[in-house]
Amino acid sequence: MDLKLVDLTIADDISYKELNFRLEEYGQKQVKKGIKAAKALGFIPKHNVSEDEFKKLFTQWGVYTYTKLLSEQIFVPISDTDDKTLMYAPFQTMAQYYISLGYSGIVYGSTVSKVGKNIVLFDKTIACPDGDIEDYRI
Repeated sequence: MDLKLVDLTIADDISYKELNFRLEEYGQKQVKKGIKAAKALGFIPKHNVSEDEFKKLFTQWGVYTYTKLLSEQIFVPISDTDDKTLMYAPFQTMAQYYISLGYSGIVYGSTVSKVGKNIVLFDKTIACPDGDIEDYRI
């Protein structure tokens, strides 16, 4: 069975600073390239930006930034509510959105370990234990 999972950990190995730096560096290169072209031609060229390269870089920046934010905040409960049923409403809303797009679950960073990952499956019948199930109480 092939499952479509939203992987919110795709950008875990890159910092916000690095993401922003890449975009800023690209912008600075394009400005320098435009100035050089303007000096050589005597006028500012209309299009001096590679649209494919820009789309790829900007899309990566947007997707990575968005997934990092979601992954970091996915299970942060709403603390200023007295209604416990609303505590995880943001996650439940996001899950419903991904379900509507045909996804089977979400991969996100562990809430207890910096190196672990968790998976939420929207249909509990998808998961099948491999081996014995053990119960640990800590």
